[in-house]
Amino acid sequence: MPRNSLLSLLGLTVLLAAACAGPASRQLVDEPEPLAKQQAQQASVRCEPGKEHWRSPGPPTRGGIFRRSGGYDVGGMNSIDLSAPERPNPGPIANVYGHLVTPRACYYEDGAMEPDIANSWEVSLDGRTWTFRLKDGVRWHNKPPVNGRAFTAADVAWTIEHVKKGGGLRVYWDGVEHEEPDAHTVMLKLKEPDAEFLGKVGDPSNAMFPREVHEQYGDFKQVAIGTRSFMLKEFRPGQFSHVVRNPDWKEMGEDGKPLPYIDEIQAIVFGDYAAEVAAVRANQLDLNSTTGFRKLEADALRQANPKLQPFQDVAATPWGLWLNHRRKPLDDVRVRRAISLAIDREEIILRQGGGAVLAGFIPPAIGEFAWSQEKVREKFKADPETAKRLLQEAGYGPTQLKLSMKSVVRYIQDAEVAQSQLKAAGIEVALSNEGARSANSILSEQGWDTVWSGQSPSSTFADRWMSVWQTGSSQNYLGFSDPEADRLILAQRREIDPAKRKQLLDQLQDVLYDRAAYAPAISLVYYRFYSCQVKNMRPTHPSQNMEGIARAWLDPTGC
Repeated sequence: MPRNSLLSLLGLTVLLAAACAGPASRQLVDEPEPLAKQQAQQASVRCEPGKEHWRSPGPPTRGGIFRRSGGYDVGGMNSIDLSAPERPNPGPIANVYGHLVTPRACYYEDGAMEPDIANSWEVSLDGRTWTFRLKDGVRWHNKPPVNGRAFTAADVAWTIEHVKKGGGLRVYWDGVEHEEPDAHTVMLKLKEPDAEFLGKVGDPSNAMFPREVHEQYGDFKQVAIGTRSFMLKEFRPGQFSHVVRNPDWKEMGEDGKPLPYIDEIQAIVFGDYAAEVAAVRANQLDLNSTTGFRKLEADALRQANPKLQPFQDVAATPWGLWLNHRRKPLDDVRVRRAISLAIDREEIILRQGGGAVLAGFIPPAIGEFAWSQEKVREKFKADPETAKRLLQEAGYGPTQLKLSMKSVVRYIQDAEVAQSQLKAAGIEVALSNEGARSANSILSEQGWDTVWSGQSPSSTFADRWMSVWQTGSSQNYLGFSDPEADRLILAQRREIDPAKRKQLLDQLQDVLYDRAAYAPAISLVYYRFYSCQVKNMRPTHPSQNMEGIARAWLDPTGC
């Protein structure tokens, strides 16, 4: 089986046999496993509290500074900025702000939720009413203007109503009504069932915010006050963010003292990829960035520093060529099909050194609903000659079709490969490097023909990616609109039965393929490293918000 066929398809971060021996013995999966074997391994992962495969033997140690790449300023972490075109990747701020529920993160793509501010929840038989019971004793950080007051159901109500006014998170709460029977109970009422509603509630960006900060400052770009185990101490825009342990957090550790074990998290912004690689090689970081390293650098790091704790996962984002349906000739399905047929995905993976897998309309990380690698390979096989014929049918001879393409610096090399492939099929493309800009900000501007990139943030929920194609959706930057697609999008969202939902999602992906909605290509394999001193840390969730940091500890004696 080819190296790129099923590499960590279901997101197993390590070989489970090695993982059971503890973090120091973890090894990367060097060879892809057949899908059936991966599924069996996935099912064998034990998520019983205290017995997870990533657990370190105690006793825990206290103190120390966890240093990671990926600092954010408070403005960049402001997930309810009403002017923001996208849902942000919260990064370190997820350890400051609390959520009703949070990803369990027993393994990378684990979609199960566990308590955070809410202690328990239940859903009505018709799937339309969700009741959340809040924990006793949850308090905001003891910082002005909130000053450590108790968190109540009124805070949930305020956050929901504020988010509904606009911004990238409103899609989660549109049409959701709420009631607060008492200070510790929130009832959320949906117009219709939503198979992934709990996951949306627990999205790392979907945090709870205190109204006092907005009342005093007008937004959340200057001050970050939450309910979690760390408090924001200092940040410098574009340089770093610095959080310290919350002295008032009530959850206890194995030693009978309040968590967290670690004193501080320092998140540093690296403007240079090579500098970040060098910092990991020199043991100056305890975790590298959200988007990981490329395979070539990861292989070299493992050789240079065998004490690093490596893990890998397939990005929960499909990368490819986004097509603007609002602009001619991209409103012609023949042109869109020709563009997709001109792209050789296998060559792009080879250029990545094998550090990517094929992607369809649902990211391969969502193994329950995504097309198999075999099916994607069959559907999206490169065929430049058919592409030329379709262009001729659409009225374009060789080199007559001229398009613009935008991309960002990290993925410009892949864009250049796609540009060359399109040229071989008779399509001239002018490529523009947009630097470090986010893909969503480029897509939201509409001043483009094509964009080689993905969308952010990553998500392991299929409905997030299907909303890209829904008419009128805030995530539909492409101007795609199709009645049959809209019908199936709503149907899969309402369907609670996983088997029936899979059938609907398969039909929906067939429609998107038939309409040539866009040209999906690959999902990158992200290669990440914990330093040798990090113990008892869960695999990072797609947002890399380090759900388990409160119970992790640092032990440099093991290095």
